Amino acid sequence: MEIRFTRPHTVVAGLIVCGLILAGLIAIGIDGCTSSGMSQPNASSKTLASTTPHTYLGSASAGDFLIFTVTPTSPVVGTISYTDLTNNESGQSIPYITQNDGSLLISDPAENLVNAYEVPGYALVVHILKAGPENAAQALVTASASGQTSLAGLTGNYNYMHFRTGSGGVEVGSARVAASGITLTGYSPYMPYTGQSTGFTGSTKPTTPIASSSDGSYLTLTIENGISGPVTNTIVGTASTSLIVDTPTGSIIGLPQTASSTFDPGYAGTYSGIYYQKTDVQGTAIGAEIGTSIVDPVNVTVSSLGAVTLTDVYTGSTLATGTLTPVATASYLFNNRPNELLQPCNGMFTFRLTSGGAQQDVFAAFVTSGGKSTIVFSSFWAPAGKTGFANYNYFYGVGLKAS
Repeated sequence: MEIRFTRPHTVVAGLIVCGLILAGLIAIGIDGCTSSGMSQPNASSKTLASTTPHTYLGSASAGDFLIFTVTPTSPVVGTISYTDLTNNESGQSIPYITQNDGSLLISDPAENLVNAYEVPGYALVVHILKAGPENAAQALVTASASGQTSLAGLTGNYNYMHFRTGSGGVEVGSARVAASGITLTGYSPYMPYTGQSTGFTGSTKPTTPIASSSDGSYLTLTIENGISGPVTNTIVGTASTSLIVDTPTGSIIGLPQTASSTFDPGYAGTYSGIYYQKTDVQGTAIGAEIGTSIVDPVNVTVSSLGAVTLTDVYTGSTLATGTLTPVATASYLFNNRPNELLQPCNGMFTFRLTSGGAQQDVFAAFVTSGGKSTIVFSSFWAPAGKTGFANYNYFYGVGLKAS
C-alpha cells in the first residue's frame, strides 16, 4: 500500500482558473493581486513563444506509456492533451499556466495531471496522479519529443536509471543496444540492503521479436520473464539524445555514454524539474511496498567542479549535497571484478554519504541535445549495516537546465 501525499499545488480548480484569467490581464498590461501559494508569471519578462504544438512520448515510473501534446496559445498559457495507452486515462485541451520557475501548472478537471516542465520540442517531465493498474498511483513521467524510433537508430552504449514505485525504486547501470540483443549490467542498492543479493546484475535480452508502431514513433519488444511470462516493453528515442523504455515495473531512462569518465564542467548550472520520493518504506520479498510518496518540484545546482545540491522547491529542504565522482572510479561499484558493474558507465556519476548510521547513495547523469542539458538523478538511503525489510527511502527525478 502506498500512502500518497499531495502538495497544495494540486488545489482548487477555481484558484487555477483565476490564475489563468489573471495571466491574461497581466499580458495586456493590467496589474492584479496574487493568491497565497500561487507563483504568478511575469509576462513582461517573457519573449513571444511559438504556438507550434509539440508531441511527446514517455513512461511513468508506475509502468504507464503515455502520449502528450503541448500547445502554447500565448507566452504564459496553453493547453495539454494526453492519452495513457496502458490504463486508458485521457484528457483533451487541458489548460495550463506558466509559473515564474518555468513550470506548467495544469488545471486538470479529472485531477490527473498536476504540473510539468518542458523544453519545447525536446523533453517533457510530468507529475501525474492516476498511474498504475488501478489508476491510483502518483508517478513521474519522463517523455521525449516524438520522432522516428528504430532499432538501428538506437544502436549504441547508454547509462541508465530505472525509476520504479516498488522494489526499492532505483537501479542504475549500463546498456549496450545492438541488432543481436541488449546487454545490461546494473546495480540496485535495495538488493544488498534487503539481503537478497549483492545488488549487481548482468544479462542479455534478445531484440526479436520487435515491432514498430504504425507511425514509427515507438517500438514494442516482448521478452520472456521466467515465472511471470512474457513482458512487453515500449521503446522510444534515438542514440544521440536519449532512450526511454516503458516496462511494467517502471521507466528506464538511458543517456548516451561519453568517451571519458571525467565530469564535464559544461554541465554546471541550475536545473529545474520534478522528483518522486518515497520515505519510511516497508518492503516485501515480492517487491511491493508500504510507504509515503510525494512528487515535488526540485532545484538542482551543479558547479564546474561537480559539486551538486538537490533542493525540494516547496519545503526548501536539502535532499542531498556532495561532489560527483565518476562511477568508473568508485571502487565499490566498478573495479574490473565480476561481482560488480561490468562496464565503467562513462558519463554517470555518484557519491556516497554516511551520517547518523544511515548510508545514502546518489547517482547522476547528463545529456545535452539541441543546446539543452538535462540531468537525471536518483538516490537510495537506509540505516547502514542492516538487512531484511526494515525501513528505507529513495528518490529520483529529472531536471532541465535553466541557466
